[in-house]
Amino acid sequence: MRRWTFGDHLAFTGPLGGDAWVAGITVSKEFAINPYFVRHPTLSLSSPISVPSVMEVQVNGQVVSREAVAPGRIELRNLPMTMGRNDAQVIIRDAFGVERELSSTYYLTTTTLAKGLHDYEYSAGFQRAAIGVRSWDYRKPVALARHRVGLSDSVTAGARVEATSGLFSAGPSLNLRLPVGELEAGASVSRHLGQWGTASRVGFSFTNRRFGGGGSVLVASRDYMTLSPNPMNQDPATDINGFASAAVGDRLSVTLQESVTRLHQGLTRSRSGLLSTVHLARHFDLNASAAVLRDERGRGREGYVGVTVLLGRGTVAAAHVSDARGNRVAVDAQRSLPAGEGFGYQMHAESGEAGMTTAVAKLQTQHGRYELRQESVGGQTNTTVSAMGSIVAIDGGVYASRPVQDSFALIKVPGVSGVRGFASHQSIGKTGRNGDLLVPDLQAYYGNILNVADSDIPLEYSVSDVGQTLALPYRGGAVARFDVHRLQRVIGRITVVEGPDSRVPSYGDITIAVRGREVVSPVGGSGSFYFEDLPAGTYAATVRDTGGRDCAFTISVPSSDSEVVNVGTLRCEARAR
Repeated sequence: MRRWTFGDHLAFTGPLGGDAWVAGITVSKEFAINPYFVRHPTLSLSSPISVPSVMEVQVNGQVVSREAVAPGRIELRNLPMTMGRNDAQVIIRDAFGVERELSSTYYLTTTTLAKGLHDYEYSAGFQRAAIGVRSWDYRKPVALARHRVGLSDSVTAGARVEATSGLFSAGPSLNLRLPVGELEAGASVSRHLGQWGTASRVGFSFTNRRFGGGGSVLVASRDYMTLSPNPMNQDPATDINGFASAAVGDRLSVTLQESVTRLHQGLTRSRSGLLSTVHLARHFDLNASAAVLRDERGRGREGYVGVTVLLGRGTVAAAHVSDARGNRVAVDAQRSLPAGEGFGYQMHAESGEAGMTTAVAKLQTQHGRYELRQESVGGQTNTTVSAMGSIVAIDGGVYASRPVQDSFALIKVPGVSGVRGFASHQSIGKTGRNGDLLVPDLQAYYGNILNVADSDIPLEYSVSDVGQTLALPYRGGAVARFDVHRLQRVIGRITVVEGPDSRVPSYGDITIAVRGREVVSPVGGSGSFYFEDLPAGTYAATVRDTGGRDCAFTISVPSSDSEVVNVGTLRCEARAR
């Protein structure tokens, strides 16, 4: 799970650090390479069992597994849990009706690592400036590093470093998983142009299914510096944040927020807010928020009330907003692009003095993605047309496709066009004239399920399998081949000759050996037979009538491009009894 990057990379060293685009070499731990790897400590339970039993595992009142277990010691690891406080129960019922229960409470957090596990990123190169404005603007050399290690399942320690000409910043960090929450702390020192600076931060949070709360405090000296400088004349001395949330029943959630920032320039800014969401019905949500702001411009208020309606892949929302820009009404509508071919849109209209409208139409085809955008603000209108795509070379072919951001695969149904392809049961498109379909939107490292619709394959073809699962590398691809072969149906009639007489083995059957297996066809009243898929060749055959009498002969099937081959009337010479 180690990734090397040569070229541009956005490096970040943590809450007390900065970030920078670095053109150079980066090595990092990339847990996504193994998506089923569990990097955070989880609850494990064990118990001896003396007789055959049935074990039921419950997490937060929900049954997650039920299975029969043999005598011995059971070990349960990596139980599926939600973030925050969880309650787990293991109920064991043995063959004699005796029931035992193991119970445990566990706090799950993603800020700590499992014992002995390392998480790191080291970058060295040249810092890129003016991102999105100028190309090839690489300046001073920089180095950034962060490294954390799980000392135990409850304690994770780490450190960070940033260095460039005239600047050095470094410090340790600590994450603790507590029985009733998680604690994060860090400290740092810097030296910039001969001036020393310090900063420290501590934070705590707790969540469960109904309640949550927490906060953080940051303290920094005026001369503290990182690779991400503060805005001009805005150097924070203290930054305090807190929140509390609660779920009231199954439909209402409420969150309180408070933040206070004091700058070394003598200014104090604060924000107090209340947010709530009400689930009105299956497809209707009501969102409301209110906030009070205090800064160098005085006291201000913000308010928001909106209704959101879910319409399949689309949503429609209407809201009334009140803030420093005045009172206004905003209406939004959007429809997301499908996984395969189709269209989507986004629309936003806002009243007020300036007035604002935005409309975006999107079209996604097998070969590209196209967008038409028009924005109007204060009477000024701007229109943009864009097209995005990619060129993919795979399996000896070159394909024009939609943008490839992650991984891709080529579905091949050789020689059969118009067959629908599916990725994770979402329609992606249809195979082209050669039977190829490129799927550009797969997730790296995970098992992607690819299918083809066998109903789209003509009846004269047979396909042995219509589904595959592929786990692909990041920005890598593979071929999902669904081999088909043309069916050749064979018909004819059979008579049995016994001396001067002949008879029709009506309602008997014919058995032939094809590639090591036996294939049987019933015989009709007139002696007719039918084989579904019989390639060209000569086969040993046996015909048996309803009286149990057998007769051996051979069937010769000629080569033909026809779907149905008629071998005519065949004669089987029965041996004299």
